[in-house]
Amino acid sequence: MSHSKTDNTGALPRSILAGAIAGVDNISRTVALTAFIFGGALSAGVPLALVLFLVTNVLATCVYVAGRALPAPLFSSVQNAPVAVLYPATLTLSATGEPTAIFLLLGATAVASGLAMTAIGFFDLGRFVRLVPYPVAAGFLAAVGALLARSAFGLVYPGNLADLAADIAEQSPEALLPMLSIGFAIVLGLSVWLFRNTGVILALIIGLAGTYGVFSLHGIDLAAARDMGLLQPRVSGIVLPSAEDLSTVVAQLDQNMLQDILPIVGAATVISLFGIMLNSAGAELILDRDIDSRHGLVRAGAVNILTGAAGSTISYLSASTTAMSQQLGSLGRAPIWSMCALTVVAIPFASDIYNFVPTFVSAGLLLFIGASIVKVWVLDQFGRLGRADWLLSLTIVVVSILFGMVTAIGVGVVAASVIFAVLYARLPVIRSTSDLRTRRSRVDRGPAQTAFLDAHGDEVAIVSLQGFLFFGTAMYLTAHIRGLLEKSGKIHTVILDFRRVSRVDASAIATIRRIELLAGSYGTRVVLSEMNHETNRDIRRSYLSLGPNHILQTARTTDEALEAVEVEMLSRLEDKERHESATSALDRITGDPAVTKRILMKMSREQVAKGTRLITQGHQSGDIYLIDEGRLSVLLNLPDGGTLRLRTMAEGSLVGEVASYAGLKRTADVVAETDAVVYHASTERIAAITGEDPVLAAALHRMVAATLADKLDRTNKLLGDAE
Repeated sequence: MSHSKTDNTGALPRSILAGAIAGVDNISRTVALTAFIFGGALSAGVPLALVLFLVTNVLATCVYVAGRALPAPLFSSVQNAPVAVLYPATLTLSATGEPTAIFLLLGATAVASGLAMTAIGFFDLGRFVRLVPYPVAAGFLAAVGALLARSAFGLVYPGNLADLAADIAEQSPEALLPMLSIGFAIVLGLSVWLFRNTGVILALIIGLAGTYGVFSLHGIDLAAARDMGLLQPRVSGIVLPSAEDLSTVVAQLDQNMLQDILPIVGAATVISLFGIMLNSAGAELILDRDIDSRHGLVRAGAVNILTGAAGSTISYLSASTTAMSQQLGSLGRAPIWSMCALTVVAIPFASDIYNFVPTFVSAGLLLFIGASIVKVWVLDQFGRLGRADWLLSLTIVVVSILFGMVTAIGVGVVAASVIFAVLYARLPVIRSTSDLRTRRSRVDRGPAQTAFLDAHGDEVAIVSLQGFLFFGTAMYLTAHIRGLLEKSGKIHTVILDFRRVSRVDASAIATIRRIELLAGSYGTRVVLSEMNHETNRDIRRSYLSLGPNHILQTARTTDEALEAVEVEMLSRLEDKERHESATSALDRITGDPAVTKRILMKMSREQVAKGTRLITQGHQSGDIYLIDEGRLSVLLNLPDGGTLRLRTMAEGSLVGEVASYAGLKRTADVVAETDAVVYHASTERIAAITGEDPVLAAALHRMVAATLADKLDRTNKLLGDAE
């Protein structure tokens, strides 16, 4: 008991420390992000941006976790990824010289993302975002990291790496700031590698202490450091945008500028959706627990709408901060309150902190974050993804660098569509193929008709389809039908069972037209059966010719289609075979009319009115019935009071033989579908025949065994076709 108390006592300080580290990490990232967006000529917007971003961190975290049971903390924060995508737009708007333009851009993007998150969460549309193939999503996020690193480098050096190499060779002062930034990014990487959870904080301490130590050693004051570019231009009080500032910005937004900016805003919104979905999935793996992503999307959306209206940037769940806190052993809500408290305390001093942080520290931190994103989503995936998938992710990154994020998203969407089509096309659209020898309607017929359908069953093909019938899968159906017709040469009917088909597209309808032409050349008709409402609607409003006298026909159910074709085929029988009876059925089984006559004499011939129940579901009975005239229905009673027709038994059929032989309770009702005449053998009569006349009993049992064997054989063949 005391041991447990000690553990709990130790957990609280660890949790508070973890929250404080998360707070320092958030503050440092916020300072770097603010310098990234508002550095240079737009520095007047820094104080307000710092306050907005820090308040957003606190609000996003509190709203996300409010009312949730939390065995471990979850943290939300403003995100670098969407801002990296927006960076080209910020450069465009910086020409106005008004920080208000940047706040307007950030806020509009946050509101747009918030609306999208809310809609996706409320209507449960996240599954569509998850349909994007993993290599494409990974490429998007890696591209964001590459853009962030490139833009951060641009903060401290106007040229490219080749220019930097030349300046280094010439020992130009211009090379100092980018070299310090790259050096600090390397220090961050080594520190995180050595000290996974506290590495960023330790590197910041080293960077700040080292910088001011050098300043002191060389007598460099803060003003001189700012002149050298080692510190950002000094900022002071918050300047709130006025209505006049807003009007000035809006007046400068011409059509060309909007055409450049709006696609970038759309791209940032898309990236924010991928970001929150993947961060949620990452947090689930980190915490080893399910996170209600719909709930989280709605909450994150509400926060983004609210903070975006104030001019803040996009925020959502941060898997990296959550992972760091988890690794430090934090529990419950203490880390959250600790992080929020530290952030709130820092808000009044945010501008002072910004003035204190060297330029290369902010740039180096962003370089490190960008490089880390590229490492996680591209470099680390090299051995995990297939070669083609990995090259696709890399291609998206390269396209984003060369042509921008909007083009990269376009390439990704096209790639996702192609991957989806190719992978879906590999799924078998043809579930099974059978014929009348294995698959029949629900009408059980006498031996003569059954034998005829067995002999000519290969004249009818039943093709069961599944999935989404579209251009990628429809071509296989045409090839399959062609193969059936060419191989057989005598198929007069093809039944296409659409029961498991979800939808068809225009290409699939064109394929059905080609099948119609193909079938016509063989003198074959095609019956489309069991189409759902949407498929039936799409096909009927197309240019296809449907009807009883056309090559293409329809049937409400596959069973109706099978029964119709069976009736048509049986019309070819001679009259005495087409109209079976108890006598003709027994003659065919026993091969001896005298034995048939003796069996029927032992059974009672009964007139049965339509609707009469002969067998009751659940009753224990071994009676059997042989139909002489009319039809019987086998009906299953459902829990809701309704009934389901399982079979229809025609003349010459034997009914009730399974329960009679197995000694089981009746599994369904048997009711006269029409006025009928049956031969009835009760359990007692069967027992009497067995005891009194072994020869007759053998013939009777042979009739039952033949019926059971036929049903078993048909079932086995049907299962074999399904495989």
